[in-house]
Amino acid sequence: MAAIYGGDEVNAVVLDLGTWQTKAGYAGDDTPKAVFPSLAGVVANSAAANGMEVDGQQQQQQQGRKLFYGSQELGYKRPDMEFGYKRPDMEVVSPFTADGLLGDWEITQQLWEYALRERLHIDPRENAVLLAEPTHNSREVREKTVQAAFEHLGCPALFLAKDAVLATFSVAKQTSVVVDAGYGCTTVAGVHDGYVLTKSVSRSPVGGRLLNSCLQKAMEARGSQLRPRQTFKRVEKKGFPGEFDVLPAPDAAGLTASFLAHQSELIVLPAPDAAGLTASFLAHQSELIVGDIKELVLPAPDAAGLIASFLAHQSELIVGDIKELVLPAPDAAGLTASFLAHQSELIVGDIKELVLPAPDAAGLTASFLAHQSELIVGDIKELVSRVSDVHFVEADNLTVPAITYELPDGNEIQVGVDRFKVPELLFQPQLVRSFPGMADHPLPDGLKGLAGLVVDSVNRCDTDVRKDLYQHVVLVGGTSLLTQMRERLELDISAAAPGGTKVKVTAPVNPTERRHAVWIGGSILASLGSFQQMWMSKQEYEEHGPGLIHRKAP
Repeated sequence: MAAIYGGDEVNAVVLDLGTWQTKAGYAGDDTPKAVFPSLAGVVANSAAANGMEVDGQQQQQQQGRKLFYGSQELGYKRPDMEFGYKRPDMEVVSPFTADGLLGDWEITQQLWEYALRERLHIDPRENAVLLAEPTHNSREVREKTVQAAFEHLGCPALFLAKDAVLATFSVAKQTSVVVDAGYGCTTVAGVHDGYVLTKSVSRSPVGGRLLNSCLQKAMEARGSQLRPRQTFKRVEKKGFPGEFDVLPAPDAAGLTASFLAHQSELIVLPAPDAAGLTASFLAHQSELIVGDIKELVLPAPDAAGLIASFLAHQSELIVGDIKELVLPAPDAAGLTASFLAHQSELIVGDIKELVLPAPDAAGLTASFLAHQSELIVGDIKELVSRVSDVHFVEADNLTVPAITYELPDGNEIQVGVDRFKVPELLFQPQLVRSFPGMADHPLPDGLKGLAGLVVDSVNRCDTDVRKDLYQHVVLVGGTSLLTQMRERLELDISAAAPGGTKVKVTAPVNPTERRHAVWIGGSILASLGSFQQMWMSKQEYEEHGPGLIHRKAP
């Protein structure tokens, strides 16, 4: 088996299971073929639907729970729907622990399986697999990864490569300091001749997730309500094309559709047995009401000197007005009860469109709604946020022009100073505690910004490589796409580095290449002819165990 993987050409696939997205594709390709959330929808078996496969989305039922994977299953918008599937009682769960390492192996294995079988449509038993791993990965998690890959996937060969090394390869370098600003955290690591300098690895908990949380807290403190698409319905106003009402009222979300429909019927439907009453009967009842009114509001006839016949005539005029208001049209008396009931249902339908929530929104879990809200916040952050050109001071930026953003429900919000303050967390982590509701947010003692992390990382390396590291700083990751981030990082490192040090920060210009730099580096590495001797085969795994990976892929 090992001999098969000693040639120059191997059918290999590359998997990068990141804290926000999973990327999968073939070695040698420029970009991944499949990109989807690194999350699973989890439903307890008692609440899960009968094991049906929905639109090709993979489901797994193990250990008393059912798992769902893929963008559509997690409520992302589909081309043929207003939004993706909404599954009642489904929690959104990540396989990662708080320190950014894999912890839920059931979800991890099924994400691999979903990526290979459902998205790439290949049999993992016939392809070598290169797995990207966190730069700070532990020995225990590495061995568990190898065991899970060989035992669960059944792949014939495997290699683990660290994120920092792959990011370096993606920009055609072998030596660099990699600043990987991701979703869960930001990692800084030195790479020399294709190997991570372990003592140089630094991590900061400030990543895309924390930035999203602070931005959401700031917007909510200013009265902005972030409503996921699954919790409301936009109804076009009748007679006003292009204008919409956004419904329902927030406190109606927990009421069932049948209950609200019944309440609507109580408001608009007549008493059921009134349909067969004749017009003469209803007129007589109206005259009795008028008689009461006359006794209350008409003066005694001789009080004003008016004759009784005149007052009677005036009363009949009043009765006529009342009859026009309360009596049905004369030709309505012959209408059947079924016809009138149908007309009433049409009225109820209009009311339901105005006051009822989407029927399947009531059972959505807090984690699902939180995830959907974070998608909105993340989009706001990417579109309007910008890194300040110099050290940010909030008092000096209170009058910066605001940018308008339209929320999914049609409401518009103005984002002003927060669009600079939120990205500044990467450079000044202590600003976290200045956001509403974040005063007690835990931060490591002495936590530094990106420039400080880079300088500390370089200083922990040998003196003879420091010059090369400063000249080859590589910025990658989804959070690094914030406008002006490369320029600001280079400026701050230059100010913090020893005098006279030349600093150069490189970042892929193409957003796709920067966001998927780790996967692209893996694609380059796995396609090299000189790399093919480095695979760890399944035969070697069976002979030496998972610990062999520390020698095959240090």
